[in-house]
Amino acid sequence: MTEEKITLDMVDATIPFYRKTFNTDAGRVCLSNMLCEGGFFNQCKTPEEQAVVNFLKQILCKCGCFDANKSVDVVNALLNTVQTGEKQ
Repeated sequence: MTEEKITLDMVDATIPFYRKTFNTDAGRVCLSNMLCEGGFFNQCKTPEEQAVVNFLKQILCKCGCFDANKSVDVVNALLNTVQTGEKQ
């Protein structure tokens, strides 16, 4: 008996729309703004702030870029961005 692996795409039909929306220049600017305005890069001090950050994480997951299986790729991308900024 072969078990089919269930992916997030199979469970949530909105995922392709998230990826299409945020995989544009305008979408990336908006997502960046949402992360900053939502406090994603700040320390959460209240349960409400944590709820907003969790929602932002869910958006990143739907975009395919925030996943424990991709943690090394995410860390490398972040560090490469920092190193590139330091060279300028």
